[in-house]
Amino acid sequence: MGRPPGTSGRSQLKPEDLLRIQTLNRDAKMGPKEIERITGYSPYQIKYAIRKKTPTIAKRTGRPPKNPGDPSTPKAKKAKQAKTQEQPQPTEQLPEAREPA
Repeated sequence: MGRPPGTSGRSQLKPEDLLRIQTLNRDAKMGPKEIERITGYSPYQIKYAIRKKTPTIAKRTGRPPKNPGDPSTPKAKKAKQAKTQEQPQPTEQLPEAREPA
Protein backbone atom coordinates (compact mmCIF):
# COMPACT_ATOMS: atom_id res chain seq x y z
CA MET A 1 0.00 0.00 0.00
CA GLY A 2 1.50 3.30 -1.05
CA ARG A 3 0.53 6.82 -1.85
CA PRO A 4 -1.93 7.51 -4.64
CA PRO A 5 -0.21 8.51 -7.89
CA GLY A 6 0.41 12.23 -8.29
CA THR A 7 0.62 13.04 -4.57
CA SER A 8 3.67 14.13 -2.67
CA GLY A 9 4.66 13.25 0.87
CA ARG A 10 3.08 16.11 2.78
CA SER A 11 0.97 19.06 1.78
CA GLN A 12 1.91 22.65 2.45
CA LEU A 13 0.46 23.90 5.72
CA LYS A 14 -2.46 26.28 5.37
CA PRO A 15 -2.49 29.59 7.29
CA GLU A 16 -4.97 28.08 9.78
CA ASP A 17 -2.59 25.18 10.45
CA LEU A 18 0.35 27.55 10.94
CA LEU A 19 -1.70 29.65 13.37
CA ARG A 20 -2.78 26.55 15.31
CA ILE A 21 0.81 25.33 15.70
CA GLN A 22 2.01 28.80 16.73
CA THR A 23 -0.81 29.08 19.27
CA LEU A 24 -0.07 25.67 20.76
CA ASN A 25 3.61 26.55 21.02
CA ARG A 26 3.42 30.11 22.30
CA ASP A 27 0.20 30.23 24.33
CA ALA A 28 -0.17 26.63 25.52
CA LYS A 29 3.62 26.30 26.01
CA MET A 30 3.72 22.97 24.16
CA GLY A 31 6.90 21.62 22.67
CA PRO A 32 7.31 20.25 19.14
CA LYS A 33 6.88 16.62 20.28
CA GLU A 34 3.54 17.36 21.97
CA ILE A 35 2.32 19.34 18.96
CA GLU A 36 3.37 16.49 16.66
CA ARG A 37 1.44 13.99 18.78
CA ILE A 38 -1.71 16.17 18.82
CA THR A 39 -1.76 17.41 15.23
CA GLY A 40 -0.02 14.63 13.32
CA TYR A 41 2.21 17.06 11.40
CA SER A 42 5.84 16.19 10.74
CA PRO A 43 8.59 17.60 13.01
CA TYR A 44 9.88 19.71 10.12
CA GLN A 45 6.46 21.24 9.45
CA ILE A 46 6.19 22.12 13.14
CA LYS A 47 9.69 23.63 13.28
CA TYR A 48 8.90 25.69 10.19
CA ALA A 49 5.62 26.95 11.65
CA ILE A 50 7.24 27.88 14.98
CA ARG A 51 10.09 29.79 13.27
CA LYS A 52 7.71 31.63 10.95
CA LYS A 53 6.79 35.12 12.17
CA THR A 54 3.33 35.40 10.58
CA PRO A 55 0.88 32.63 9.71
CA THR A 56 0.40 33.88 6.16
CA ILE A 57 1.89 32.03 3.22
CA ALA A 58 4.27 34.11 1.13
CA LYS A 59 3.63 34.61 -2.56
CA ARG A 60 5.70 32.22 -4.61
CA THR A 61 8.41 33.93 -6.56
CA GLY A 62 9.74 33.00 -9.94
CA ARG A 63 10.40 34.27 -13.38
CA PRO A 64 7.78 36.81 -14.42
CA PRO A 65 5.58 35.86 -17.36
CA LYS A 66 6.62 37.04 -20.80
CA ASN A 67 4.49 39.93 -22.00
CA PRO A 68 5.52 40.86 -25.55
CA GLY A 69 2.59 43.25 -25.93
CA ASP A 70 3.77 45.48 -23.07
CA PRO A 71 4.77 48.77 -24.73
CA SER A 72 7.16 49.70 -21.93
CA THR A 73 9.71 46.97 -22.71
CA PRO A 74 12.70 47.90 -24.87
CA LYS A 75 12.08 44.92 -27.15
CA ALA A 76 8.51 46.05 -27.82
CA LYS A 77 9.67 49.60 -28.55
CA LYS A 78 12.22 48.31 -31.09
CA ALA A 79 9.63 46.09 -32.75
CA LYS A 80 7.16 48.96 -33.05
CA GLN A 81 9.84 51.24 -34.48
CA ALA A 82 10.92 48.63 -37.05
CA LYS A 83 7.31 47.98 -38.01
CA THR A 84 6.64 51.65 -38.75
CA GLN A 85 9.81 51.90 -40.87
CA GLU A 86 8.95 48.81 -42.94
CA GLN A 87 5.47 49.97 -43.93
CA PRO A 88 5.51 51.58 -47.38
CA GLN A 89 4.23 55.09 -47.65
CA PRO A 90 0.89 55.43 -49.45
CA THR A 91 1.46 56.15 -53.13
CA GLU A 92 -0.68 58.00 -55.59
CA GLN A 93 -3.65 56.04 -56.77
CA LEU A 94 -3.52 55.07 -60.38
CA PRO A 95 -6.54 56.04 -62.46
CA GLU A 96 -8.98 53.20 -62.79
CA ALA A 97 -9.02 51.43 -66.12
CA ARG A 98 -12.22 51.98 -68.06
CA GLU A 99 -14.00 49.21 -69.80
CA PRO A 100 -14.41 49.62 -73.55
CA ALA A 101 -17.90 50.67 -74.51
